[in-house]
Amino acid sequence: MERLRFKNGERACEILMTWRKELAKHTAARAELKRAQTPFDVAQVGFYHLLIRRLREAGYSVNSFNSDRVAVAAALVARLRYHNGHSTFAKQMSEPRRGAPLISKIRLKRILAAEEDEDIIRELSSVIRIMGDRANITDMADGVVNWNDWTRRDWLYRYYGNTDI
Repeated sequence: MERLRFKNGERACEILMTWRKELAKHTAARAELKRAQTPFDVAQVGFYHLLIRRLREAGYSVNSFNSDRVAVAAALVARLRYHNGHSTFAKQMSEPRRGAPLISKIRLKRILAAEEDEDIIRELSSVIRIMGDRANITDMADGVVNWNDWTRRDWLYRYYGNTDI
């Protein structure tokens, strides 16, 4: 089994973006996922299981250790209307608007402090709204699925523009 990563060039990335495109046509499922506040809420949406099945068929490991994080990513992907792959999700949060970063440093601290899946959904849902439902979908999903101290540090450095550390 291959480790699940949503990086450019990875098959998982293609699967996620295809699923997202199909989700746009299933408005009821998209609405349910947009309202989801927990991984359990997401797991009750049949369309989510299509994503899981496709990832497993492609040889990716989706199991009891990471299925909740995949559910969190699916809930957040449903909230995004536009994919902007020109920079990383963390860098997009720091883009200036009216002389200040789009996402404040205080909000960034709350995001990076999120431990529970529900906290990640709540914090990043708010960020997505502020960003106008436009962000790097695959980079955000990869960070959420692989949420750990390394991911937090990576987002922190990218937010401040220190990408070569």
